[in-house]
Amino acid sequence: MAAVRRVPAWGVLAALVAVSTIARSVAGLRVPTPWIAADEMTYAELGRSLWESGRLDILGEDEAFYSLLHPALIGLPLALFDTAVGYDVARVLQALVMSLAAVPVFAWGRRLMSERWALAAAALTLCLPGLAYSGLLMSSASAAAIRTRKSRTGSGGVEPSRPRSGLKCGSAASPS
Repeated sequence: MAAVRRVPAWGVLAALVAVSTIARSVAGLRVPTPWIAADEMTYAELGRSLWESGRLDILGEDEAFYSLLHPALIGLPLALFDTAVGYDVARVLQALVMSLAAVPVFAWGRRLMSERWALAAAALTLCLPGLAYSGLLMSSASAAAIRTRKSRTGSGGVEPSRPRSGLKCGSAASPS
């Protein structure tokens, strides 16, 4: 047990992210693709066209209602490899991106609690059922990490006022 305590928190966090990425990759690669046909094929084609032509289009037609981020994430493997290998590489990349959602949770948690509890919060984040979408080429993969990061940066109302004195709540919770 003493050896475990010597591992720095960032090492434990990296191990959590790695184990989650591997587990989600293995599970995701077992899902036949495309599972949700229209959405996955749309994102795949948008990503491929973005990396090959610099435009978000499908069969030469502009698609204005899709974000840039997710096609940029999955498009590179689809542009570099054939379709089957590109899909698999993109799904592994998505598993990594979704698993990285634990990093902002840990960073935020460290400001509110001990490193041990922050690691527990990061580990619990990796247990969310929504992370099962990493096996599908859907925007849920990139959205999970972005929402987690935005939650952290938009949390200015919950801060420790000083060590061991409780939490200072934002205006939504204060009686004024």
